[in-house]
Amino acid sequence: MQFISPTEKDEHIEELLTKISSEFEPEQVPIIIEPYSKNGNCFQNVKKKVELDGGGIHYGWSISKSTILCEAERHAVWESDDGELIDITPNETGFHQIMFVSDNDFIYQDQFVDNIRINITNNPVVDDFIALCDSLGIIYTYGKRVDDEAVKIEKSAYLLISHLEQL
Repeated sequence: MQFISPTEKDEHIEELLTKISSEFEPEQVPIIIEPYSKNGNCFQNVKKKVELDGGGIHYGWSISKSTILCEAERHAVWESDDGELIDITPNETGFHQIMFVSDNDFIYQDQFVDNIRINITNNPVVDDFIALCDSLGIIYTYGKRVDDEAVKIEKSAYLLISHLEQL
């Protein structure tokens, strides 16, 4: 599934903002990758950036869209001392900026955080796909974080995850 990072708010993004109970408007945040940053590891990447360069961690949601769904993913960006937000985490999509929505109520504490998705089609199979993704997210919450990149899952849960991911 090919995702884009939207540049403008539309009715689907409005629906997603309502679903995540956002009190903020989306903004475009540039991506300037740090050499030590790891793909998909934004929380630890920004933590290291703050240790090296100061500034702070700014939590929120990265918003993306495909042809079938609109998705919000928990995300952290670096905030400079003058309030500029910069995404320092590489991504597989090659985006140069992201649509980002701040969330001052969230604090990352090594927990699994699932994405929030909405169907932007009239196809009920997309609803089934979203339900499947939500089920996988629930199972992952029973795992224990081993390090920045790995979660330990009981064998029975791992087998269920493997089966659901094949679907």
